[in-house]
Order: sequence, then C-alpha cells, then structure tokens
Amino acid sequence: GFGHPGNQSSPSYGGYGFLALETMAPYGSLTEPFDPGMGCRSQGDQNGRISGIGGGAVKLVVTGDLELGGAIRAVGTIDNNVVRSGGTGGSIWIDARQISGEGTIDASGCPPSSFTSDQGVAVGSGGRIALYTKEPLALDRARISCNGAAYSGTSNGSKTKIGSAGTIYIKDATRANGRLVLKQAASVASANAVGSVVPLMGDVTLGGIELSGRVVLAVREGEKLTL
Repeated sequence: GFGHPGNQSSPSYGGYGFLALETMAPYGSLTEPFDPGMGCRSQGDQNGRISGIGGGAVKLVVTGDLELGGAIRAVGTIDNNVVRSGGTGGSIWIDARQISGEGTIDASGCPPSSFTSDQGVAVGSGGRIALYTKEPLALDRARISCNGAAYSGTSNGSKTKIGSAGTIYIKDATRANGRLVLKQAASVASANAVGSVVPLMGDVTLGGIELSGRVVLAVREGEKLTL
C-alpha cells in the first residue's frame, strides 16, 4: 500500500480512517485514482510488524463492453496475528464503452468480518473508484462498494468504529461532468457510529453528488466545488 503510519494511527485514503491516537491524511485523485491503499502498523508493536494492508490499484481499459460476471476488488486486509489495525481500500479505474452484468466492484476498507474480538483500534477508510463509459452506466450502483472498515466489538469501548467511505466517480460521454457518489453501507452506517467525512481534495467540477449512509463531503478552505 501507500505506506504504514505509526502505532495506533488510522489509515486514510478516500476518506478519513477512524480516529485512534492519530488519523493520517487522505490522498489521491477523485477522478483518476491510481494510488494503492494505505496500510498500518500494529498498535503497541515496536517491531514494526504490518497489521493492516491497503488494497491494490487496478486500471482496466476495455475497448468494447465490459460484462461483469465476477468481482473486481481492491480491498484492505488485516493480519489476525498482529492485532488492532485494518488497511484502507485501494483504487479501481475502469474505462469501457459500457459496464454491465451481475458482478461487483469493491474498493472497501478491511471488511468487518476480518476483525477479531480484541481488535479494532485503527480502522481504515474506503478507497477510490472511477468508472468511465460511453453511455450511461448500466451496472446497478448497488453493486459498487467503497465502504470504510468497521469494528463493533467490546474492546476499547463499545462504540462502533467506522472508517469513512471512499469515493466513487461515474462519468459517461453523454455528460460534460461526472457524478460523485459517496455512500456507506447501511449495515455499518448505524446511529452509534461516527459519520463518514470525505474531503474534496482540491478544485473539482461535478455534474452531481449523491450522498447516503451518513456521509459528509468536506470542502476545505482554499478548495472549490463547482456543480
């Protein structure tokens, strides 16, 4: 992945990881994601062992149609032998005439099932996805995921710990500007979880924004969002 922060630092890519002692800064491009995800080092492990591993980076250029029957994944992982940290999602960038099918595209942080009961101090954000097509996207958006990692065990307090969602950018040739989709899965966007905060990352022109699952798009000082 992009790197591994120090002990108890939450890795961030498409959004912010859940705050531990320190949260790393998000990075990369909304529209042209090519960076791998960020990993992290185990809390309290001075030997530098890597616990969370960031998702990889995939760019797929298809001259015709992409009929998706399986899964394209760049998800974070965790080493259950080195506790308390999960990596962010990575990058998926697809350029095709059309994308359709019954498959899935996933650049989520380390999935909740990867954590054991004594883990979860640092949880990573989702990664970044960009989909470019000639015609309006045929793939059901429910099949596109960029969730933050989640932890809801009993250690380190009972509050659910959620990394921010990552970014999904969808652009087709019939529109001048693409749409930004920010969503956190309903299963992890619970009332007792900290909401996702996703920074804009510079000046961006968009054709629309879709938000769901307690996600906030942060336009910081010096940045410009044009709709």
